[in-house]
Amino acid sequence: DLGVNAALIRFNGEPEAKREKIEEWVYGDQLGVTLLYNKAAGIDAETDSLLEFKSDASYDVPTRILRLVKPKGALGLRLSVRGIPLFVGGFHLSNGVQNSKRFGEAVELDEWAFQQRDWRGPAVPCGDSNSDGEQPEMRWLRDAAPSGAGWTDSYLEMNPDLSKAPHQGATWDNANSLTRGNLTEPNQRVDYVLTAPGQAHRLSTLSSRIVLDECTTQSLAISMGLECLSDHYGVLSEFTLK
Repeated sequence: DLGVNAALIRFNGEPEAKREKIEEWVYGDQLGVTLLYNKAAGIDAETDSLLEFKSDASYDVPTRILRLVKPKGALGLRLSVRGIPLFVGGFHLSNGVQNSKRFGEAVELDEWAFQQRDWRGPAVPCGDSNSDGEQPEMRWLRDAAPSGAGWTDSYLEMNPDLSKAPHQGATWDNANSLTRGNLTEPNQRVDYVLTAPGQAHRLSTLSSRIVLDECTTQSLAISMGLECLSDHYGVLSEFTLK
C-alpha cells in the first residue's frame, strides 16, 4: 500500500526520463498501488492494465476516512524477462476484518489476471488484501481460483508454521504505531505475493520474509522512537524464473 496514487513508473537510468515517466503514468484513481521494474535488468514492458473493482466496501464509514476504503482495484503489467513472459500485478482489496463484498473483489481479481496474463509464463499478483489468510476470499484464491488453478501464497509456502514466523506472519501489527488511529483491527497477515505457473515457464520460490519491520524489532530503532515507513510491514519474496 504505497499511498493514494496508482502509478506505473518505468526506469531507464536517466533522472529526467524518470520524472517524465512518473508524470505520464500517475493515475488519479487512488488505488494505493505502484509497480516498478528495472529496464536495465533486461526487462521490457509489453502492456499495462488497470482494474477498478465494481464492489464497494460493504460497511458504512465516516466521510473523513472514506479514502481508506475506496476505490480499490489492481494495476497490472505484462513483462518480457529475457524473452520469458511474466505478468505482475499489484492489488488493493477493501478494508474490514470481515467484508462480504471482498470475496467478489477476489473473483474480479482472478478473472482480470486470467484476461491479462500470457499463459506461456507465470503470473505474480502482489498486494494488500486487507484480509487475513484464513478468510474465505483468501482460501478461495489459494485453493480454487480458476485463473491460477489456486494461487500459491509464497510466504506461506516458505513459512508453513506461522506460529514460528516473525510476528506470526502478521503484516498489520499493532506494535507498529502507524496502525493506531482510524482503524482498530487485530494483528493480521494481509499482504501477499501470490504466484501461478505458466504452461512453459514457472517461478521457483527461493525465500519469502517480512521486511521493513525494523521499527518494532531493532532495539536502536525502538529506543529512538523511530516510526515504520508504513502501517503495513512488507513481504519480500525471491524467485528463479525457469
